[in-house]
Amino acid sequence: MLDLAEAVKANAFATAVQRDKTSMPGARPNAARTAILLARARKV
Repeated sequence: MLDLAEAVKANAFATAVQRDKTSMPGARPNAARTAILLARARKV
């Protein structure tokens, strides 16, 4: 099972992009998507 919110919070780059108010419009969803793809699923 993969907790999507935790995957984004655990990724330093995605967190920085999410907090940066000057990020380009497509940067936030792309950073979140990348963090989710890089996260490892845990067994339930």
